[in-house]
Amino acid sequence: MRITIDKDEIAELSKFVLPVYIFGIDEIEEKGYLISANNLDKAMNVNGVITKYPVNSANIELLWKEVAAYWDNRREMTKFVSSFN
Repeated sequence: MRITIDKDEIAELSKFVLPVYIFGIDEIEEKGYLISANNLDKAMNVNGVITKYPVNSANIELLWKEVAAYWDNRREMTKFVSSFN
């Protein structure tokens, strides 16, 4: 799904050491998709959101568990790695 996020915005998002996600909404199909912004290449523009991770009950549950695990273990974590890459 086409979106545009320039490299300056990606660089700003990459400064966060906590889970950061990008949600895209396909208005025609009325479906949403998400990706993790944590592992995006800061030197590149983002031109789209892959449709591999639709916003559905299974992915919302995985998202919730991923964020909860981060907060439960943040002192032990050296780098956040998302399932939504």
